[in-house]
Amino acid sequence: MNLSTAILLLPDALLLLAPFVVLFVDLFFNPRHEARPVLRALSWVLLAVGGALAAALCCGEREVVFLHAYRVTPWMLWFKVCFTGAALVAARMAEGCFAVADGHPARLTRPGEFFTLLAFAAGGMSVTVSALDLITLFIGLEMATIPLYVLSGFYRRHLDSAEGAMKFIIMGSLATAFVLFGYSLLYGATGHLQFSAIAAYLAEHPGDPLVRAAALFIFTAGAFKLALAPFHMWAPDVYQGAPLPVAAFLSTASKAAAAGFLVVLFYGPLAPVRPALAPVFAAFAAATMLVGNLGSLRQTNFRRFMAYSSIAQAGYLLLGFLAEREYAVGALLYFLVVYLTANLAVFFVYATVRGEDVAAVNGLSRTNPALAAVLMLAFFSLAGIPPLAGFNGKFWLFAAAAGAGRYWLVLFAVLNSVVALYYYMNVIRAAYIEPPAADARPVKLPRADALLLFVLVALLLVLALWPAFNRAVFAAAL
Repeated sequence: MNLSTAILLLPDALLLLAPFVVLFVDLFFNPRHEARPVLRALSWVLLAVGGALAAALCCGEREVVFLHAYRVTPWMLWFKVCFTGAALVAARMAEGCFAVADGHPARLTRPGEFFTLLAFAAGGMSVTVSALDLITLFIGLEMATIPLYVLSGFYRRHLDSAEGAMKFIIMGSLATAFVLFGYSLLYGATGHLQFSAIAAYLAEHPGDPLVRAAALFIFTAGAFKLALAPFHMWAPDVYQGAPLPVAAFLSTASKAAAAGFLVVLFYGPLAPVRPALAPVFAAFAAATMLVGNLGSLRQTNFRRFMAYSSIAQAGYLLLGFLAEREYAVGALLYFLVVYLTANLAVFFVYATVRGEDVAAVNGLSRTNPALAAVLMLAFFSLAGIPPLAGFNGKFWLFAAAAGAGRYWLVLFAVLNSVVALYYYMNVIRAAYIEPPAADARPVKLPRADALLLFVLVALLLVLALWPAFNRAVFAAAL
């Protein structure tokens, strides 16, 4: 292995090494499992260095293949930046949950295990998007998913947390069964596990019905992971029961990993089958947008509100799969980066005000005008208001559907965006027009939290106003 190859593999190596280092330190140097600063610092440093390396390398043009089973390319590095960024923000949000008084319903314990599982999930997501065969892809998917089952039930003594984790395990196991059944059909048809060999077979037999059935089962598993309607019912309950940092990670990094899983397969070995499944993609996209946006209208609990919001955003995301690879991967990457940034900013604001209900931000503009401004900017971006980055992200996805001739779907998506603007505006109205609670006090931010929110806001503005970022993302996707 030469030096350039090792450098491209270094971000992945750090992500996969991080959980073992944190677990080792917690096991041998923290016998009481206290929230010691060294654990937090260690998790942050390892994730931050891995993410920074991935960000530095994602604008290059080289790629590396390791042992014919693992590949790193610029567009895969963009996904890894998303995973590590979401993990970093979730780790910072968890700081407040470990610091609250004993007996508080939002208190987290055992930080070593928490940060270990978070790093394991990010590492598994990184493996998922770099896989070059079905076995590696399955290992990465399970590495990303199993830690999330545990994290979602981390409030061990709370009924909502246990119920959500149980539903997550059941639905996740069902998705795994769909994946494995699809793999078995694919292997039975092609006789291969390597993506290159499967692609060679499909180049000669693009209409093989067994392969199409396998692709349908695999896409159904991806629909579970993305919480596409009608496979979305687990998401609101899991988000409601999970700790807030975990809900933030689920709504961002988990979505990106599921999208990466579908990109790896349907713009890789299963690319010849994708046009035949385009009507299925379109139907799922329409149903998911409708269910997500209508479901958000009636939610008063913040986590359930964001769960339905993320379901609707997954419907928009699916529009990208209607286009050819040269356009689709860039559009999907851009949308994911913008969505992750805005969604994490919203969760961070609610974590700061320690609110469980949407109304927790009532009068926020009077108790902390800066937080209210961040909330408004993030929700406007999620709604797709120009000139913010969310508008650009939706524009590329709508253009993908239009380029595939699905004009009815574009019109349907635009109408759903109007509905989304209504319920996002309701929260902004609460922050700026509704009076604060009688016992409300000024919200003070620690410097580290203020810096992190500043970075998220700066990213939203840069993504919207810096054309070079658009070019970099689409260039990496080619």
